[in-house]
Amino acid sequence: MCGFVCLFGGKENFYLFAKKLEKNLKKFTHRGPDHQSFYKDNFFACSFRRLSIQDLNHRSNQPFKSRDNKRITIFNGEIYNFKDLKEELKNLDYEFYTNGDTEVIDIAYKAWGENFVKKLRGMFSICIYEINNKKIFFARDRFGIKPLYIYSYKDIYFLSSEIKDITSIFSQNFFSKNDKTVIKYLYRSSLEDTNETFFNKITKIEPSTMGYFNNGTLKQKKFWDLDFCEEDIDEKSLNLEENFIESLKYHMISDVPVAFTLSGGIDSSLITGVVKTFSNENELNFFSVKPNNTIDESFWIDSTINKYNLKHSYLTDDKIILKNSIEELLNYHDEPIQSSNAIYQFYLRRFVKESGFKVLMVGEGADEVFSGYRRCLNYYLYQMKLSKKKLEEYAIKSEIFMGIKKEVIIKNFLKFKKMIENNTFDLEDQSSLTFLRKDKKSYKNWIDEYRYLNFDKKNFFKSALKSHIFKNDLPYVLRMEDRNSMANSIESRVPFLDHILVENVFKIKSSLFMKNGKNKYLLREVFKKYFSDDVIKRKQKSPRPGSNNFLMFNEYFYQLIDLLKSNKGKYSNYFDSRQVLETFINDKENNISLNADFYFRVFCYLKWSELSNLH
Repeated sequence: MCGFVCLFGGKENFYLFAKKLEKNLKKFTHRGPDHQSFYKDNFFACSFRRLSIQDLNHRSNQPFKSRDNKRITIFNGEIYNFKDLKEELKNLDYEFYTNGDTEVIDIAYKAWGENFVKKLRGMFSICIYEINNKKIFFARDRFGIKPLYIYSYKDIYFLSSEIKDITSIFSQNFFSKNDKTVIKYLYRSSLEDTNETFFNKITKIEPSTMGYFNNGTLKQKKFWDLDFCEEDIDEKSLNLEENFIESLKYHMISDVPVAFTLSGGIDSSLITGVVKTFSNENELNFFSVKPNNTIDESFWIDSTINKYNLKHSYLTDDKIILKNSIEELLNYHDEPIQSSNAIYQFYLRRFVKESGFKVLMVGEGADEVFSGYRRCLNYYLYQMKLSKKKLEEYAIKSEIFMGIKKEVIIKNFLKFKKMIENNTFDLEDQSSLTFLRKDKKSYKNWIDEYRYLNFDKKNFFKSALKSHIFKNDLPYVLRMEDRNSMANSIESRVPFLDHILVENVFKIKSSLFMKNGKNKYLLREVFKKYFSDDVIKRKQKSPRPGSNNFLMFNEYFYQLIDLLKSNKGKYSNYFDSRQVLETFINDKENNISLNADFYFRVFCYLKWSELSNLH
């Protein structure tokens, strides 16, 4: 796990930018405090920061120069099947001089060309420089677990792990805000559905993408896609349990100790139960958040602790500094955050670091792959095409499990169904619209909130899940996980996002994803022996720790008031500061929390604007 930035191509300003790149090397050590290095010739320059996880020997330091002196490889992430690939390459008479995965990438590229990336099982952003040919190859993993940004200035290209790696090379106020992204964020916190960022012209390399820069031309293409169809296959036929155990075993490969999060929900509890059955380590370490003022999951956490007799530590509120945390997070994230739960996630990773760990196993991705969100119920019901009587019966089952009245379930679904059939957008229900300057036509053009309008009607449910994986939810979840963990020099691993596991899950028939009113039915049924009785029987899990309502009307109330008062129309093209201020104070006085999420986004945006120096 590491961080890098490289530049290539062109002649004008190349040496100036390369010099600044080298100078900035020591500024951003959080992604790799164990080693840092720099490489430059007359075409390509890169800086690299290493967090040593695999093969701690200096021979695996990067930039990694091939034994034949023909390639420079820089790589952020982990290739979990690198030992398997190494054996395959040895059978082709290739020799190895290190015990890490970086050399495997280098030789795999030499042996198989660009198609080597299809063989990788893991998380990665990669850049390979062919020295003699002046050719650049780059790739990002299938789900976008590891970040990769790209920017072009005249005839020079930049690739980086973080946006600040690029912006720090240029003068203040050089970059401008992306109005489209700002509006989408303020409206509905939607910002990861495209390759755009808050910075004009700085974009993301999309997941499952590889590309070349050769002879002055840059090209990109997809190397993988998540296929789905409605097959009559059940979870037993595909050995789902074996698939997940295999993924978790791969994710446990490390030359340093691995720690685990435990939230009290299905995902982290499953990881805990499975790893305890096969791990040879006598003592595994688990970490959880126990907040005083927000959602407390300790009852279910303690249930799993007691079942497996875990070595466990709680992060309590006395170690979380709420008032100053937003500024620190925004400095690490480069862009505004969507929810206050990022604060608790950030401090838990800091707690893990202070406890002496570099690797953390987390349950991210399970909600998207296994239908963990409440709104997935609408997708499921639409796919099943139930009669009125069957719909009422299913709503009763869902009410028992999800804690939503059956009348509300039916009402929400019928509204959803009508919207799909009429090809309409549900903009009227969004309270944030009342504060924003843009007209509704602009929103309809800019914000495709309900992307399932264009879904495959025969495979509607899986189309929706795929959208959550690549557009609606998971990209932001992964961005938060990467920035919050790497800010604390922690490598987070996500075993639910092994691509072979996900491919097999999407072969299972849709009716098994939310059977009997239960979300994550597959996980609950296939893996029920790994859960404590309290966890398997609990209703819909509460949201993540953190409450926008609590923070905005307590910790951040006066800060936002001051920001809005000092705004003086600076952001009037986005929202009416005076109206937001008046409504905010009124909501506080009358204990109205309807707009709390919007206030939090405004607060983060204004704080970020102060820090970003964008025009």
